[in-house]
Amino acid sequence: MATVGTYLLALFKHQITSWLGTTPHFIINNIGEIKTVDQCRLIISFLTIVLDLCSREKDIRQQYGRQFVDGIYICWPLFTPLYRSINIDDKLLIVTLLTKTFIIDSRLLISHEQFDHISQMYLSLLVDKQLNLTFKTRLLDLLPFFASLDTDEDLAEEKRKKWSD
Repeated sequence: MATVGTYLLALFKHQITSWLGTTPHFIINNIGEIKTVDQCRLIISFLTIVLDLCSREKDIRQQYGRQFVDGIYICWPLFTPLYRSINIDDKLLIVTLLTKTFIIDSRLLISHEQFDHISQMYLSLLVDKQLNLTFKTRLLDLLPFFASLDTDEDLAEEKRKKWSD
């Protein structure tokens, strides 16, 4: 993201994150217009920066974090070209976004409609033989979230069985 854009985002972080938190449909409606991988990279970078700002501010995180993360999860299938890319930086962007969503609300994904899609993405990246050890280490940092699914009492039996096998 451009330096001016990053500066403006940092300057107006409360207003922007508050607005995005109260209007998650904005994310859903506007991300649907992704046409290229470059546009996807910019959107993921923007969302990552906003999630980072949101995670640093307790009041924003508690008030709007869940809605914002929900909007991102709803749009997750649109990010498929990024994690299927041959470029490791693209895959790293999507893993960073997932990590940031877990920082905001790690329990939301369990019951979310995009759980299967996101977990399959995670597993496909984990078994990808083209990725280096440093990248796999980043992925393994997220493993405790997925490994704890077996002990979650709220999780549907079918999801638990899928991950336990």
